[in-house]
Amino acid sequence: MSLVEFFDNQIVLESDRALLRPLAASDIDDLETISYTDGLWEYGRRVKNK
Repeated sequence: MSLVEFFDNQIVLESDRALLRPLAASDIDDLETISYTDGLWEYGRRVKNK
């Protein structure tokens, strides 16, 4: 398998607890819903202003 063929494949990793796959346009509604969850941003949105 060439590098081009390797990177053209969509690799999916899945277990009984997680699914990792490339994002698709059809994921936008679910991502938008998740992005408004306060718990998600509890630690990530702290920005220092200098």
